[in-house]
Amino acid sequence: AVQDVALPPYRLEAGEGQRGAEVYSTFCAHCHGEGGRGGARGGSIVDPNYLALVSDQHLRTTVITGRPDLGKPDWRADVPGQPMTPQDIADVVTWLAAQRQSLTAHAASTPQTTSARQAR
Repeated sequence: AVQDVALPPYRLEAGEGQRGAEVYSTFCAHCHGEGGRGGARGGSIVDPNYLALVSDQHLRTTVITGRPDLGKPDWRADVPGQPMTPQDIADVVTWLAAQRQSLTAHAASTPQTTSARQAR
């Protein structure tokens, strides 16, 4: 049960990406690694295939609810005594979404292999 803690809103809110990078370092990097590329306890959350498949709302929902099936804590359990604020959640989601855009731009500028061009 949640006691003495205001629940974060479910709706997607605007955040600040630069602050989101700091929030990520505080709450997420010890599992998902520096820059989100994967770590000892969690996989990459900036994988272009993953980010291409999930919406910003899905990212927000995952931050709020965690993934108990994978051992990922929810918004209040990652740093003992320091739950994420609604602004922390919005900022980290904005940072993650920005990784999607930069990865998509990178993929568009990467030359395709011959087999990929032939598949068109």
